[in-house]
Amino acid sequence: MNAVETLEAAITKLERIKSDSFPGPWAHWPEAGDIEIMNESFSHVVVSKVRPRDGWRGPIYRENYEPNAELIVTLHRTIDAQLAILRDSYLIASSLPPSVAFPSTNTPDIRALALARAILGDS
Repeated sequence: MNAVETLEAAITKLERIKSDSFPGPWAHWPEAGDIEIMNESFSHVVVSKVRPRDGWRGPIYRENYEPNAELIVTLHRTIDAQLAILRDSYLIASSLPPSVAFPSTNTPDIRALALARAILGDS
């Protein structure tokens, strides 16, 4: 895929995942061991336990659970910012003639393309 196609595919994927998931806000409740999605009318436990990389053995559970849960909640909060970055770069890239290299230098567009590839699992 070229840069325009990569950015477009990442935007499409992120928009689809966002629309298919609960809108939030999401919260992490370490004392309960839960990741919850809340709004004015309900609270829903999405993940009651995040399986730690070392399995369910003893005290290591809490050490691994906390960063995993916090990562999920934090990344959910960044979706709109990620989409804005991708859309800005897509608008620039799609307006250039095919003969112009995109991105041409170490600009925010290079980082946006790296973000797009990461979202697509290509980095």
